[in-house]
Amino acid sequence: MSGFTADPATLEQIANVLRTSADALDTAGAVPPVPQAGDCSEAVCAAMALLCQSALGAVRGLVAAGEQVAHSGVEYVGIDQGQFVDERP
Repeated sequence: MSGFTADPATLEQIANVLRTSADALDTAGAVPPVPQAGDCSEAVCAAMALLCQSALGAVRGLVAAGEQVAHSGVEYVGIDQGQFVDERP
């Protein structure tokens, strides 16, 4: 035994927070309309596109982290019970 412990319910709560955060950011991250900024409109639009791309990357990262935490919780319980089989590709 390594001396480390993890509460499966806490791991699931963490996974849910990550997933909920991803959903909230994804919902808020709708592409805004083209700005009316005069001569700067093209530059502002390009900056907004970069921000949207970054938000999408954050959403994907949160989803992946949530999945990994959830999987780790299942793995932890399975190892603890001597029944875990890793079925990931």
